Amino acid sequence: MQLASEIVYPIYLAGASDSQESVAKRGDELLKRKASTANLEDAKLINRLFTLFNGTASAENIAAELKVAPAPSSLRVRLMSVFCRSIAAANAFPYTLQCIFGCIYGSGTTSRLKQLGMEFTVWVFKHAVMDQLKLIGPVILSGILRSLDGSSSTEADSTARDVKIFAYQAIGLLASRMPNLFRHVLVVHFYFLGSYFVSAMGNDLLLL
Repeated sequence: MQLASEIVYPIYLAGASDSQESVAKRGDELLKRKASTANLEDAKLINRLFTLFNGTASAENIAAELKVAPAPSSLRVRLMSVFCRSIAAANAFPYTLQCIFGCIYGSGTTSRLKQLGMEFTVWVFKHAVMDQLKLIGPVILSGILRSLDGSSSTEADSTARDVKIFAYQAIGLLASRMPNLFRHVLVVHFYFLGSYFVSAMGNDLLLL
């Protein structure tokens, strides 16, 4: 009896990402031979892959002995390439949000994962249905702006430059789909800017 591709896909994908060359080679062979037809729009499969990526260590409703640690970086890189080809992955809230922030800010993340996380953000902003986008768009935008504020304008690393390119592309996509969000952002910025000047002028008047 041969199991469905969607069932064995996560197993073979994990094997193909193993640190031992012989295991990785065998996993890659099985992935191509027995799981290449897996439907990446299958919601159950995508949820299993996100669970593999994020782990369940922080879940409170799972017994300690049943919790799963987040995937290692090598497997996470492979998983991100899958997510960036799946519209179902773009609409898998809240896994999508956890995945993106795990790539950009997670402990143990790498420059490659940051790049893939931002690339996935572009994919999500392009393919997420509006109901999902309204939930995650403002949160992710805040994270992107924070990452751009903390980055250097003279970064020479090509991966870091790619992260910025994807970040600006993501902002552009979100602006085209949710223009009202950016009007609100501008209003907030002008409000705080105005408050700053009023406060500064008040202090100057007190000195007179």
